[in-house]
Amino acid sequence: MSKLTRVDYTGVLELDAEKRCALFGADGANDEVGACYAVLDSGVLINVVELAEAQGNVGACLFTGELANEMRDQAPYVHRLDQTNRFAGNVITASDAPWHLWGKGGMILMSSHASRDAVQAHWRKFTRMVDVLGKGYYFRFWEPDMLLGFLEVCSDEELEGFFGGTLFTRLMLPIAKGDTLVDLRLEDASEAVAKRSFPLRPEHFHAFSAVSWMRFLLEMVAYVRAEHEGAVQHAGDDEALRARLDDLLRRAHGSYGLTKRGPQKVFVDMAMRFGDDFDSRLDWAAKALRSPNYSGQMPRARALQNRAPVEQLVET
Repeated sequence: MSKLTRVDYTGVLELDAEKRCALFGADGANDEVGACYAVLDSGVLINVVELAEAQGNVGACLFTGELANEMRDQAPYVHRLDQTNRFAGNVITASDAPWHLWGKGGMILMSSHASRDAVQAHWRKFTRMVDVLGKGYYFRFWEPDMLLGFLEVCSDEELEGFFGGTLFTRLMLPIAKGDTLVDLRLEDASEAVAKRSFPLRPEHFHAFSAVSWMRFLLEMVAYVRAEHEGAVQHAGDDEALRARLDDLLRRAHGSYGLTKRGPQKVFVDMAMRFGDDFDSRLDWAAKALRSPNYSGQMPRARALQNRAPVEQLVET
């Protein structure tokens, strides 16, 4: 029975170029794991298509036909990373320079003894998947956090299908803005995998939702620290603030049916200005949130903003 193992390498941004190449296998020194490949999202990594072409590393698009032409600057591409190629160095280098790509998202890496064409053919099977009822979905598996959530709920058979049996010796997912590399390996995989594609189950969709929610929470942490500095100066670290925001946002959803990001953000704004219990403590807030005159999400959000009396601010 196959088994997925995980090793997290931290402090990746502090590694010099030689050690980083060795970690990724881009130096070609580790014959056991094979060559290093990357799937790069040209929609996230701006101008990566032109950069790769100019540096002699033309990618293999995972889309086919007209879609590949229409989505040229939004599509995912497979690239082989070799230390002797200048483009590979730019992929694994982090800086503010637009040609340095590490830590900017839209990237996963992998090791394989197969050719680039074989890697491309395998990943093309997963750009579009279906659920158990046959409904189709585009799967952005090259987003590291989304892929990690997906793999964590896959069965052994599904893992073998996704890894292509022994096609990939490992997957490498850069997270935490590139400072951590998650190294995933499938132990005891079969060389021959009869069924490489499989339907998405409810557990997969739950994992996708959890990742999307975490992304929103992280965005809100950054937003609150920037916009409500006075209210969160004693809020603790980001993990503590994230837990606090998670509670607020779930209350906005569960108690008042605020499911859209805009109204949820307004709810958090009010909590930062008037206290986390503002909706139960302030009559005007409860009225705006529960009044049938403000049944829509944005009307309720605007009512909160319009009714907020300046003199009740709790920020300093």
